[in-house]
Amino acid sequence: MAFALLRIPPPSPPPCFRRKCSFPGEKNIKCSSRETTSCGDSISRRLLSCFAASIILVSPPNLAFAAEPSGHRSLCQIAAAADNGSTLKLDTMLEDGSRMLMMRGMTAKNFDPIRYSGRWFEVASLKRGFAGQGQEDCHCTQGVYTFDAKIPAIQVDTFCVHGGPNGYITGIRGRVQCLSEEDMEKTVTAMERQEMIEGKCYLRFPTLPFIPKEPYDVIATDYDNFALVSGAKDKSFIQIYSRTPNPGPEFIEKYKSYLQR
Repeated sequence: MAFALLRIPPPSPPPCFRRKCSFPGEKNIKCSSRETTSCGDSISRRLLSCFAASIILVSPPNLAFAAEPSGHRSLCQIAAAADNGSTLKLDTMLEDGSRMLMMRGMTAKNFDPIRYSGRWFEVASLKRGFAGQGQEDCHCTQGVYTFDAKIPAIQVDTFCVHGGPNGYITGIRGRVQCLSEEDMEKTVTAMERQEMIEGKCYLRFPTLPFIPKEPYDVIATDYDNFALVSGAKDKSFIQIYSRTPNPGPEFIEKYKSYLQR
C-alpha cells in the first residue's frame, strides 16, 4: 500500500533556480518570486515533467517515487509545502541505550534524534566523491526524518528535483544507524571500514544493498532552524539544512562560515 508523504497546498509558489556559490562544488538553491522563468510556458508545451511531482509516494519495497498530480503545479510547490503534510509516525518509545548510542555517534553535542526528526530542506551543499554521485543536478532537496527506537535508527525519506524547472523527481528511503565498535567489526566490510569514521553513525539504503554504507554525522544543529551534516570521511560531502525552504542568503553565509572554521 502506498501513502503520500506530502500534501501540496493550493497556491502555486514560484519556481526553483540555482544560484552560483562562492566555493567550488557548493550548490545554493532558492525558490524566488524574482525569477522570470516559470512553468507556464512549459505547461503550454504539455511537458509532463513540469507537474510530475506534486505527490511523493512510498512503495512497498520502500523506494520513493513521483506520482502524477491532479493538476498543473510548479515543481517548487514541494519545497514550499507546509509541515502539515503527512509524515511517518514518530516512535517516541526511547530506550536509554539506543539514545546514548545516537548521542555518541554524532558530533553535535548531546544529539537528540527525536528533536532532529521532521522535515529538513537542503539550502546549500558541497557534493564530491562517491557520496555525491548522481546528485550533481539535484535541487530542491528535502528529507523527512523519523526516529525508530526499536531498531534503533533514524529513517530518512529523501527526494530532489533533477535539472531545471521542468526536471523530474527521484527519491529513496535510507536508514541512519550508529553501531558499537563490536557490532561494526561484525557487519562492516573492508571497503566500508575505509570510508566510515570510527565511533560515528552511517547511512545505508536497505533496498539497495550494493551501495556501501557512508558516514552520516550531524556536525551541529539547533533542531528548530538549522542542521549541518557531513556525509563523507574527508568532508567532501556537506549539507546545510533549514527547517524552511528559503531562509535567505545571510543564513547560508552564516553556516558556511561555521563550516570553514
